[in-house]
Amino acid sequence: MTWTEKNNGLAKTDQHIYSFLIHPRHPDNLFLGVSSDSGRLVFRSSDGGEHWTNFSNGLPSSGNYTVTAFAIDTLHNRMYAGTAGIYILDTLLTDVHRGTLETPQAFALYQNYPNPFNPTTSIEFDLSQQSTVTLEVFDVLGKRIAMLVNGDRRTAGRYHEEWNADNFPSGIYFYRLTIASIQTNGKNEERTIRQIYARKMLLLR
Repeated sequence: MTWTEKNNGLAKTDQHIYSFLIHPRHPDNLFLGVSSDSGRLVFRSSDGGEHWTNFSNGLPSSGNYTVTAFAIDTLHNRMYAGTAGIYILDTLLTDVHRGTLETPQAFALYQNYPNPFNPTTSIEFDLSQQSTVTLEVFDVLGKRIAMLVNGDRRTAGRYHEEWNADNFPSGIYFYRLTIASIQTNGKNEERTIRQIYARKMLLLR
């Protein structure tokens, strides 16, 4: 009966839509294929279309191209895009909601996606119990340049944070996850266990 415009994150030049896809298992994950000569050919929303981010890393970056077709292989977790040829995206991350219905069995920090990236990337991590979390980004000299999570207390679940490196040069960066959790021994004595995980990522302009 009524249509609502949802172009948050799309420029006027990105709004000529040629293809649209809803992930069959994660309906909040949407993909747009547009016509562009700027390299911004695919946009993704992880919140049902409220916000859109560029999802074009690895696609043609110059020339006037159009993404006219999408397909997702849920069995192998791959995505296909048809533009100036066929492009395949392996290890498509789709579960990007804060927290999941299933409790993770262990703490984990995953490789950022996409990687290499330009300029936005997503970092996922698992908490197997309620913990205090800090997530930081460092340059190759060890200088902290971004604080994505600053000592937040979070329940068990899977989380993701996005980093926008629009103001930083190409190069290697590191992200570090620090988790502080409370463990109880057989004598009901509590102690705080601190665990640190780190990975590297590549910003490529």
